[in-house]
Amino acid sequence: MLTAWAGGMPDRVPVAIWHTRLFPPDYPPLLEAEACIIVRSNVYRIEYADTAVETETFTDPEGHPRTRTTFHTPAGDLATVTLFRQATTWTLQRLFRGPADYDALIALTEATRFAPTYEQFAADDARHGEQGLARPAPIRTPMYDIIHEIMGVEAFSVELTERPERIDALYDALLARRRRALAVLADSPARIAVIEGNVCFEIVGPERFRRYHYPAIEEACALCRGRGILTGAHLDSNCRAMAPLIAATSLDCIEAFTPPPDCDLPVADARRAWAGKGLFLNFPSSVHLSGREAVLARCRQILSESAPGEALIVGVTEDTPTNEYLAPLARLVRDEGRLPLANPP
Repeated sequence: MLTAWAGGMPDRVPVAIWHTRLFPPDYPPLLEAEACIIVRSNVYRIEYADTAVETETFTDPEGHPRTRTTFHTPAGDLATVTLFRQATTWTLQRLFRGPADYDALIALTEATRFAPTYEQFAADDARHGEQGLARPAPIRTPMYDIIHEIMGVEAFSVELTERPERIDALYDALLARRRRALAVLADSPARIAVIEGNVCFEIVGPERFRRYHYPAIEEACALCRGRGILTGAHLDSNCRAMAPLIAATSLDCIEAFTPPPDCDLPVADARRAWAGKGLFLNFPSSVHLSGREAVLARCRQILSESAPGEALIVGVTEDTPTNEYLAPLARLVRDEGRLPLANPP
């Protein structure tokens, strides 16, 4: 797994599946098939200085539990409302409600502290022995946080047009916060680190990517490489348009890359674009709807498109409509994924 993540050639194509996609009955057949279980973990817990945090859980009219979290900062109060359903947290109210919130957002960002939780992370890393690997929670770039966590796309678009200087001030505060998180990560026992993710290129575009995302990615890659930690970016959507920009980064691996029919970049094209980088492929979820034979046929096609197969990881990182075909997929890759793979005729 780590050899492929680093862009190398292991003895066979590894299979890696996030533990959050699994139920107890899934583990024995996957471990028997020699799959690697990726345990989603963390190397720190978040604390806040000079900021009181209140959490309230209530039930919405449809009977679903919601959580309101309020942050009382010296510069004002901020609140979020979230809904947790089917292993996903949905944000119903974001921290940013209007221009009056900038001072409180910067205060909250400056108050954020990262307390190491290395013992728990090490325990997660050892949970499945040599067939397990703990993955710290992603530390995405500040612009991702602004667009997707703090503001939302519509509010971000308005603010970037009307108050770009406030966006930049918030970005600078978030970059300083990110550096504090990365320092804790760098001292941790983690072997991999996802330091970017979920970039929506239709929103970001090349100019903002080069201005905001690229420098932050490179800074994190340099820090992690100096500590022997492999880096990655979680890019599970359409990647064709931004493939050249990602290729120019120092990232070791592209995690959760999803080929057609779900997203727009074929495996062979991705391997050409990102030669030398690991390709941790998310097997396209929609194929599971077509049954076992379709899953196995698409898997064989992916292996064929990936020949000679170095740097490839076949995995499941996203929701699937059924887990029935995970073990057959893992067995196929184990049995037919010996490297080097034969080039297609």
